[in-house]
Amino acid sequence: MNSQKVTILFFSSVIIALFTLAYMSYKNSRHIEGILTEVTHVGHKLLGHRDSILNYQYQESRQHFKFTQQITDIEKEAKQMLLDGQKSPWPSISQNIKKANSELTQFDEKLRQSTSMLDMLVGIQVARKYAYLTLESLFQETLTNRGSSDLEWHFIDFMNQHLLNENIAHPQIKQFAVQLRLIDKRRIPLRKELLDEHNYEFIEQTEMQIRDLSHRELNNALSYCLVAGSLLIFMFAIQGYLRFVHLKALNQEMASISEKAVNAAKAKSQFLATMSHELRTPMNGVLGIAQIIAGETKENATQKNINIILNSGQHLMTVLNDILDFSKIEENKLELEAVNFHLNQVLDPVISAITPLAEEKNLQLNVDNATPSHMFFIGDSARLRQIMFNLAGNAIKFTSSGTITIKASVDNQTPANLVLSVADTGIGIPEHKHDAIFSSFEQADASTTREFGGSGLGLAIVKKLTELMQGKITLTSTEHVGSTFTLTLPLPIGEKEIMATQTQVPAPQARLRPLKILLAEDNRVNAIVAKGFCSKLGHHVEIAENGKIATQKAANNHYDLILMDNHMPEMNGIEATHYLRHTLGLKTLIFAYTADVFREAHDNFITAGADHVLTKPLQKESFYDAINNFSHRIEQEKDVNPVDSNVVYLHRENVRDLRLTEEELSKSALLREVKEDTDVYHSLVHSLVEDFEKNIDELIEGFDAADIEQLGQTLHCLKGIALNLQLDHLATLTIEIEQQVRANKIPSIENFQKLINRLSVNVHQGKRVIETTPDVDAQNG
Repeated sequence: MNSQKVTILFFSSVIIALFTLAYMSYKNSRHIEGILTEVTHVGHKLLGHRDSILNYQYQESRQHFKFTQQITDIEKEAKQMLLDGQKSPWPSISQNIKKANSELTQFDEKLRQSTSMLDMLVGIQVARKYAYLTLESLFQETLTNRGSSDLEWHFIDFMNQHLLNENIAHPQIKQFAVQLRLIDKRRIPLRKELLDEHNYEFIEQTEMQIRDLSHRELNNALSYCLVAGSLLIFMFAIQGYLRFVHLKALNQEMASISEKAVNAAKAKSQFLATMSHELRTPMNGVLGIAQIIAGETKENATQKNINIILNSGQHLMTVLNDILDFSKIEENKLELEAVNFHLNQVLDPVISAITPLAEEKNLQLNVDNATPSHMFFIGDSARLRQIMFNLAGNAIKFTSSGTITIKASVDNQTPANLVLSVADTGIGIPEHKHDAIFSSFEQADASTTREFGGSGLGLAIVKKLTELMQGKITLTSTEHVGSTFTLTLPLPIGEKEIMATQTQVPAPQARLRPLKILLAEDNRVNAIVAKGFCSKLGHHVEIAENGKIATQKAANNHYDLILMDNHMPEMNGIEATHYLRHTLGLKTLIFAYTADVFREAHDNFITAGADHVLTKPLQKESFYDAINNFSHRIEQEKDVNPVDSNVVYLHRENVRDLRLTEEELSKSALLREVKEDTDVYHSLVHSLVEDFEKNIDELIEGFDAADIEQLGQTLHCLKGIALNLQLDHLATLTIEIEQQVRANKIPSIENFQKLINRLSVNVHQGKRVIETTPDVDAQNG
């Protein structure tokens, strides 16, 4: 870079010097042109004065001293012109100025020769006139008796008689006549010489020489300008070339830096993916085993300890998910879905999740959904649900007493915006901290982390997700009074899928039997957890310790479903899936089952041939959703041996014909906790019996009338009861049927009958509890 600067500086200096020389030459040219003007003026003045002197007649009355004065003035002007010519305003590199001064010197010398002859001629004219005047006086004295009218002619006769004659008698006349003849001898050749044009050619020659010198100097100026212009163009060309070379080097450097940044981003993504898998894998094992223990134990102390493990593990998973989500958002790798959804699909899970938390802290939870019930939106409902989870969770976390209010509405803008707000009566946020809390790993106060916990990523993720949805989030908060977070999202309005209402009960569908599942999992603990999860749902599971064993088992045996982990020795899950699909050509349903949460890993699985991706740990609702979405694949495989249904219409079975061991009320942890309070326990069981009886009637009526709306409301209510009481089998079956109803499908009559049977055995158990529980009022009586 220094050499480039030196080069440019050198060329700039040369160009400036050349332009300076051009300017100097131009000025010198103008100076020589001025000299030419003066030469022309003096020369013409000299010629004019010469003509005046030569045309002089002795009869004329003129002052001869003025002639002399004019000659002196011409000589002075020539001298001054010579001095001025030597005072050039700019030094000249060429010899033109010197040559011009030399021409001026020669001009001055020749001019002085001419002025000397003119001065001599003036003197001769003065002497001649004096001789004429003297002769005229003598002539007058001689011809006194003549008239004055003929004086001139007589004087001419006299002159002819006496001056042309050598023998002049009058001595004085003779003296002046001789003197006059001598004067004429000198005057005539001098006049001839002055009239000779060769003696004045020096004026024209000087003008031509000086004009030529002026043109030369001007040409020099033009030459300097041309050279300077050429160098300027050359300099720009060099500068452009050097800039091109420099930019090329910068581009190569930037490409190298960009490549390093891309590699670093890939390394970061790979690191996060690996760490995600390595952290999730043992945590999934811990949480899975804890869930198995929670489902099997009946001891309150063990249940409390297991709950602590589950809560701590879920908290760690939440922090991990926040970090991964934030990383994906920062790398612009988070893609939003655009699907039709109803706002209840967002709010209901959030409310169901935070209700127990609010009740635990004795907080009042208010929900005001003012959006039209028929209105659907287009967007990413899962990410919107995540935003609301974060905001509602923070509201409960930072509120010790009072209320939590969730509002939803549509504003009056065109197009309309979805407006969601979460308000609390918690600790509030100081105004100067309003911007900071939306930064990553930031909270309003350092003591907040110590007192309430958290990673400080929740609101940062909320803001970035909101911005990805082209929305905005605002905060209104007063310290020690509360806070209100308001979301404004420009979500397009969707359309509800309208299906023709069926007036008749649909033909019964094939009942989905227990599945034969191949589980490819190298981690023994996770394998035990996943197998226990599937076995609890009635499925049969075989385990393959790596992808290679999985391909061998799949090639030699028939399976309804393959659950494929990713990171395994010998052959990973993506390679195994690709081998099964493209080498063996298997059509078996394959679900990726991985701890990786990055889209790249999911996309690679789908590209390899997986039908769906499940993340660890397996969740009942997501597992059921996946099975239901691909149930046609499983059913088609089993159509060759259809199972005849014995169910003709929905009805209440006789309890004696049911498996009473399927009841779950006696296993409910919530009921066990309140069992000591007989009054509460009796009231709660009695209420459950009434609700279940009512649900059975509503399900039969809704199914018979094919009323999807009524079935959805009943199933949603029943799901909430089952989840709150931890009636796992009942909740699982309810969720499975509800998913189909949400998709505007009437589930199979066998599933409905199975649900009614489970409700019936739980009603039977509830009645037994009521009958065997002492009546508190009777005892008091």
